[in-house]
Amino acid sequence: MNQLALFYLVVAVVFSAFLSIYLWRAFIKHEKPSYDRIFMNGWFLLSCIGHILDNLSILPKGWTPYIAFVMLMVMVGYGLVLVSRMTAKRTS
Repeated sequence: MNQLALFYLVVAVVFSAFLSIYLWRAFIKHEKPSYDRIFMNGWFLLSCIGHILDNLSILPKGWTPYIAFVMLMVMVGYGLVLVSRMTAKRTS
């Protein structure tokens, strides 16, 4: 395993720890979840896993632009949902 893959592995472990803490609070302790934190940690975790698989030559080399485009579209859609929620709260 090369050093870059090892770095992404450490980052993925950190983000999975954060994600598990947020999910624990949301589903086990029944606190109000922060969907932003859950979404962003899940996003970074999937990105790190993709980079690990890319560095280990499991994924083909040209995968990054396609995955990045899909992730960007999901992020824009999620941002639009958040903006609509915030404006709905202000008007009510």
